[in-house]
Amino acid sequence: MPRMICTANCGVYLKACISCRWADYSPYGGHFSFDDLYCHRRCKPEFSAARTKFELGHLYHIGVNDPVQATFLCEEFEYRVDDRGFW
Repeated sequence: MPRMICTANCGVYLKACISCRWADYSPYGGHFSFDDLYCHRRCKPEFSAARTKFELGHLYHIGVNDPVQATFLCEEFEYRVDDRGFW
């Protein structure tokens, strides 16, 4: 079983989708489910290159992201090390 609490340079964080580099909330707001958190592990280069909500929104139209629960944890978890994210 993976560790759910880890230490990072800035302190302690929850090892789950909510703090993963590849997860972000929908740029369209919360109207599909209670939190609208999506995983972009299938489109890492495109997600990393997105700099605006419009560019992020394109990934939703081409269907390369997956809805996830905030507490889910997969094998591709990477801690969010920068200030990226539109939430």
